[in-house]
Amino acid sequence: MRNTYLKYHNDARSRLAKGEESDMSRKLGPARNMYKLSWNCEFEEIARISVKGCGSESFENYTALGLSVHV
Repeated sequence: MRNTYLKYHNDARSRLAKGEESDMSRKLGPARNMYKLSWNCEFEEIARISVKGCGSESFENYTALGLSVHV
C-alpha cells in the first residue's frame, strides 16, 4: 500500500516537475526543486494518532519534527 501511494504521487510530481501537466488553459512550467517523496513511518504514526484522537493535543510530543498543524 505504501509503495503504491508513493509511486502514484511521485509519478504525478515527476510529470509536474517536467512541465508535462497543465491547468485548465495552458501547460504549467517545469518545477525547479521538486524532490521525490519517501515514506516516513514516524509521520505515519503521527497521522494515525491525530486522526484517532481528532485533536491537536496529539501533536504536543512531536514539535522537534517541524510539524505544522492548522485547525
